[in-house]
Amino acid sequence: MAWYYEASIADRLGLTRNALEDYRARSLKKKGDWKKIGRAVALSEPALKKLLTDLNANGLDCTDCQVRKNGADETEAGVEELKVIRVYPNPRLLLAATDTGEQVRVQVPNNNNFRAGMTIKARALRLPAMQLYRLEGRCPRFPGKW
Repeated sequence: MAWYYEASIADRLGLTRNALEDYRARSLKKKGDWKKIGRAVALSEPALKKLLTDLNANGLDCTDCQVRKNGADETEAGVEELKVIRVYPNPRLLLAATDTGEQVRVQVPNNNNFRAGMTIKARALRLPAMQLYRLEGRCPRFPGKW
């Protein structure tokens, strides 16, 4: 049986998470219709079909919302190696280059120990018209060193 993340479905439908949570409380049963995976709520495939039917959105494709690989929602295929070009004064942002030479911005928890020339792994965010990536893994513990 396939499971789908409730938060991703809410984003896809353009609803707030609270609205979807209220729907789940009124119309779905905990046994079989939904379950918690870690801290996230997942809906079963029949529950998703029921939700889409109730909202008249039967043609909506929700395959991106599916739970994959033991609860992980993202695959390793989207991770890219980038080279740090510049450390911005903003403590949560870096400028990096891809293998093709394209310059992109990378969100990081803290850029204190990043230095130009370091290689990092990051995943592209799905935002239109923005070249924004998010760091995969931890920040370096020491300046310029992993």
